[in-house]
Amino acid sequence: MILTAALATNQVPGIHNVLVLDRVFVSASSADFTLYWHYDKGFAGILLYAVCVQPQGNTDWNRAIVATGRIVIPTLVVVLGTAKFLDEPVQDAI
Repeated sequence: MILTAALATNQVPGIHNVLVLDRVFVSASSADFTLYWHYDKGFAGILLYAVCVQPQGNTDWNRAIVATGRIVIPTLVVVLGTAKFLDEPVQDAI
């Protein structure tokens, strides 16, 4: 619970949100805005769900957990891997 609260409030060191849009103008008279992808908030929710949900003795429930894990684990690998890849500085071509 403490880790999820720390993730949700940006207190965990080393997590840098990915810049998606920087100084984008919607129209000529609009103010610019910047958009960051806060993937740590989603991870905090998934972690909180994993900690707080109590598994039941029902085999249908166990199959649902396994089926969900088959989707969630690869998704987390792709999302966090993409975030890590996008967080790397881009070298300018000379």
